[in-house]
Amino acid sequence: MRLRLASWILGLIMRKKSSMVNGHEVEMAVKVEKMYDLAYDKAVEMLQKNVVVLRVIDDQLLVFENMTRKELLEILEENGGI
Repeated sequence: MRLRLASWILGLIMRKKSSMVNGHEVEMAVKVEKMYDLAYDKAVEMLQKNVVVLRVIDDQLLVFENMTRKELLEILEENGGI
């Protein structure tokens, strides 16, 4: 993740060779990177927490190819999803 930020800052510097880099742009890039990292970590956490539910849903869809809202809610309730 840090490599992406470093690459962005380097690209910004290269585009503005003759002028100084605006401190606000770098500050904003750091904030955006932190938000991205937080959202990514939260998504991974949610997927890991609900892996059992996701496997049950996957198995159900492989057999029946579709699922009603009611069936989905039952699976979530029975397996402690979300």
